[in-house]
Amino acid sequence: MIAPSFFFFDSFLKDMKSNAGKQLSAFLHLCNKNSALLSAMMNKDFYNMAFNYNGSDFGDYDVKIRRTYESLEKKP
Repeated sequence: MIAPSFFFFDSFLKDMKSNAGKQLSAFLHLCNKNSALLSAMMNKDFYNMAFNYNGSDFGDYDVKIRRTYESLEKKP
């Protein structure tokens, strides 16, 4: 018998591959469930944003988020 979690994961992967709208929906769902992530985003706390999104092994993701944010902030 195949575990029900397999079907959820398979369905999740299909959704993530299908379109950006479903990716955004999943991300917003995560934000609603993870108040620390949402707080970090609202406070532009890139370190804790990366930590709460990817866990302790986030590499330089915080730097990448900051650089992207700063480059987009400069655009008109």
